[in-house]
Amino acid sequence: MEVAVTEAVSKQPVEKASVSIRDARSNQWLSAISNEDGIARIRLMPGGYQLSGVYMQGYTSDRHQESITIEQGSTKRVTRTLRESPKLRGVVRDVAGRPLEGVEFKVLPGGREEVNSDSEGKFEVVCDRRGWSESEDTIFCLVARHEQRNLAAVEEIGEDMKRLDIKLAPGVTFAGKVVDSDNKGIAGAKVRVMLRLSNWGSSLSRRQAETDDTGNFEIRAIPAGQNYNIYASAEGYGQKDVKAHADNAVDNHLNIETLTLPAANLSVTGQIVDTQGNPVSHARVEGSGEDQPRPNTLSDMQGNFTLDGLCAGLVYIRIDVERSGKRLSARVNTDAGLTGIKIIVREGRPVSYYIGPKTYEQIIQGSDKAIAGMAVDENGSPVADVPVKVCCIKRERQKGKFSWHFSSYSTLSDITDEQGRFAIELEEDAEYNLRFSPDKHAAVIAYDVPIGKKDLKVTLPDGGTVTGQLVRMEKGKKVPIPNAEVKVEQTSRASYTHLGFDRDRTTVTDSQGRFRFEHLRTKIRPSESDRTTQKWEHNPRVWKISYGDTSKTIAFYEDKTIEDFELLVRPDIANAQPLAGRPLPELEDLKIKLLPVDADDKMLLVCFWDMEQRPSRACIRQLAKQNEQLKQKGVIVVAVQVSKVDEDTLDEWVKNYNIPFPVGMVQGDEEETRFAWGVRSLPWLILTNRKHIVNANGFSLAELDEKIQAAEK
Repeated sequence: MEVAVTEAVSKQPVEKASVSIRDARSNQWLSAISNEDGIARIRLMPGGYQLSGVYMQGYTSDRHQESITIEQGSTKRVTRTLRESPKLRGVVRDVAGRPLEGVEFKVLPGGREEVNSDSEGKFEVVCDRRGWSESEDTIFCLVARHEQRNLAAVEEIGEDMKRLDIKLAPGVTFAGKVVDSDNKGIAGAKVRVMLRLSNWGSSLSRRQAETDDTGNFEIRAIPAGQNYNIYASAEGYGQKDVKAHADNAVDNHLNIETLTLPAANLSVTGQIVDTQGNPVSHARVEGSGEDQPRPNTLSDMQGNFTLDGLCAGLVYIRIDVERSGKRLSARVNTDAGLTGIKIIVREGRPVSYYIGPKTYEQIIQGSDKAIAGMAVDENGSPVADVPVKVCCIKRERQKGKFSWHFSSYSTLSDITDEQGRFAIELEEDAEYNLRFSPDKHAAVIAYDVPIGKKDLKVTLPDGGTVTGQLVRMEKGKKVPIPNAEVKVEQTSRASYTHLGFDRDRTTVTDSQGRFRFEHLRTKIRPSESDRTTQKWEHNPRVWKISYGDTSKTIAFYEDKTIEDFELLVRPDIANAQPLAGRPLPELEDLKIKLLPVDADDKMLLVCFWDMEQRPSRACIRQLAKQNEQLKQKGVIVVAVQVSKVDEDTLDEWVKNYNIPFPVGMVQGDEEETRFAWGVRSLPWLILTNRKHIVNANGFSLAELDEKIQAAEK
């Protein structure tokens, strides 16, 4: 595969650009670096891949994702353009107005680059707004700091601003202390300052301050007049943050509230297994959470793990591992200090759930504020290892009137035991919607379950199955696309009926382009406004199946099986690759015959047009007027009618307007032909040199003379 990377304005190749590619089968990431010609080359096995982005320091990243199919013995070539990132330039001065060297600059939010002013106070820093909210509330700013002289400034950056003349002002010094739970100072703790402005927060610097032997710290050159968060962390402890406003400083000095770090002396132990109960070794286990550090470890050969260095409280555990080309993962909330928990890793997007210290029996016997029950299959047999989670709380505002509150409710969840049982402790008197997310059955939502109900029985249906084939058009025939990633997802994103994003799944086609999705929920509950209290029925649930930008929807009505579904991928004309630098394709396929004596040692000008479009007709008539002059310059003109029209009608138009050059017509699929010839719009001009290598394409008639001169060089 070749990726040609050029600069958007100059069209020059970009060297050392990083190209990221994802293997759809193994979910592994691959990369390549462009050479001096701007070409990034990488050898790939036949199959489906995703070109995920092109990156280069100082350029605006190309994050456009494109599905690519690599065929045996062929080279796939795509082009990507990078635009040089906008830059801010200017001069920075001290309080006396003198240019100042060594001032550190950073654009926030999200600026990766930190630069320093030179001996003349001049600076240049990248300012890239892409990827950030276009909300009017988002304010971009330039932070300037000189720690040695305790000078600082924050300048708001306007959208079209390119130059700044910055005058620094006296900075604020933050002073504080980091202590343990016994109020003893912690030496070597890391402290960082985050600026809070409009709707974002971002660190002032990549560097972090450290506390001294007594736990004290001091940070200079903090810009005045702003809100901040100060974060502290230390080895063997958790983390804490406090808020501060620089306006509260006295004589440019602000004492920060003491930061007390919790001890990280607890652990979580357990075993990681797959959906068949097999131990999973070498799985990466990561912990996090409010005030928690971020420890990580690997499971051993029996799938056992110990996650040390945790603080008391809730812990969010993330697990990821590759097995046989598949990505398995899990997301679990639990309590620090628990031992012997079992975590199941699954393919696809994981469902998060809570593993608590209490058993099913302890919850139903010890609390009236709980919901408990059993999940069974369509035969009435219990189903184990099903995540069950509150997805909505229905509160009564006043008699007969309710409000619905949707959230993740991470700790209001459980997973069914070997008897299919679950129990969730609750605090609020309300009704609850519970989402069940099984592996081998369709997901369901149990609606309006009152608190205190402990005999809920939920039947998990097998769900629907769709089998299909992914194909593309090639020379008028449908050709299977093997090893390509196909996705199925819910079309309705309404919180009331959404089954969770884990139900949006992907699979990879086989050698014949075939794919299969199972356990799709076939029904959907109407919204509250669409139901009557007396009688209502479920509606068919609609799903979308997609590959790249190509998609179709399906719905299950009477049958639970959809077979022979076909997803046809048509060429994306907008991404058609220009022919520049390549031999001109055969014209005979377009019903244009040129004798060798007519074309040898001649430049060829091909015009793709549509007689139904006024700009196309005007272009052809203008070329007809210039035909003799073009012949004298060694240029042979031919035209290609793109859309299907009656041949007699086309011939009559050509005759009526005295078109002197050959006019052919696309014989096969229009989109496929346009894609092969790189025709992105109409009319479209293609000019070759005398050896019939394409020299220019997609230019206007006004540029024709210039292009002919360039082709002769």
